Amino acid sequence: MQGTNRVKCSERLPVIGDPVIAFLDGTPVVLFLNRVNLNDEITLSLQWEATYFPNKPIKFSDVEYWMPIPPMPEGE
Repeated sequence: MQGTNRVKCSERLPVIGDPVIAFLDGTPVVLFLNRVNLNDEITLSLQWEATYFPNKPIKFSDVEYWMPIPPMPEGE
């Protein structure tokens, strides 16, 4: 893979709802940020989610870097 295009979460977060590649315990996973309403107020929180870990909460601080998902190669 040429370059990693890793983005530090403290510098920039991905667009809410856009899937990205992140690493959890050294394993690459596809995650996305989701808004979470807190106590029916305007206050919002963000959390990482993965459709294949429905019962395992992912702490926001567990992800330090993320990468955009690369486009599919042409002709495949």
